[in-house]
Amino acid sequence: MKRFLILLWAATAALSAGTIDFEAETANAGGFLTGIPDSPLTIGVATFTGGELRRGEIGLIADQSGVYATQGVFGFGETNPLTILFAAPVSGFSVNVLNGDNTATYTISDDLGDSISASLPSAGSGGAKIFSLPGMGIRRVDISSSNADGWNFAIDDVISVAAPEPSPQLLLALGLLLLGLVAKRKLGGPRTMATPDSSYEHTGETFSTIRSGAHANARVDTARGAAGADDDDRFGRSQRIPGPARGDYGSGHVSGGGYRHGYIANLERIAP
Repeated sequence: MKRFLILLWAATAALSAGTIDFEAETANAGGFLTGIPDSPLTIGVATFTGGELRRGEIGLIADQSGVYATQGVFGFGETNPLTILFAAPVSGFSVNVLNGDNTATYTISDDLGDSISASLPSAGSGGAKIFSLPGMGIRRVDISSSNADGWNFAIDDVISVAAPEPSPQLLLALGLLLLGLVAKRKLGGPRTMATPDSSYEHTGETFSTIRSGAHANARVDTARGAAGADDDDRFGRSQRIPGPARGDYGSGHVSGGGYRHGYIANLERIAP
């Protein structure tokens, strides 16, 4: 059952993984930057702000597919940093950052306090890098350029894994696990004592718990003490046991030696 739950949890997480490559969104976009943002742009659980959708962006030789780009040379509304907000917490985040500028340093940071920076070659040299963040439960990511005035960069292939939440299947599996544990405990019956050691405390036990000769002797001695019997050879063993236990136990003699183990079977039936 435990293995089943682990597999179910892993499957839930795997099914929640996704890659945003902007191909569908840029199907009708051109290659020239316009300076007019497509913002906010929501795709799945991610909302992008500060950039525009471009396909085969001119001068961005590192990636000629669909991208989400921003620049600060002309136009209005595009920003540095680009920001991604997630409607649900994610982990396993990575993004491909494409430099459309001269050599510049890019920093990717999240709301958990994690960040990573790297210098990328110029656009003409195909400057690009995949950045990854280790956090679990990320809700915001910022991608920024060190060029605060005339920045020019794009992002592609945004990957994240939605944090697994309790699904109906998972809740059902948990319920089945609990039922299995309850059934196992009931079918297992009450726990019984194995052969006790010599230090076991016998006072106050019931005869039904006796499981060995040594334990039986100690328990009978306790019963004899409680009945106030004399510890000598003048009385039969049955005279040392109070109540109805006397008839069941028999009349073994204290000094006979045989009583130590000869009456265990009867002793098992003695009521407390």
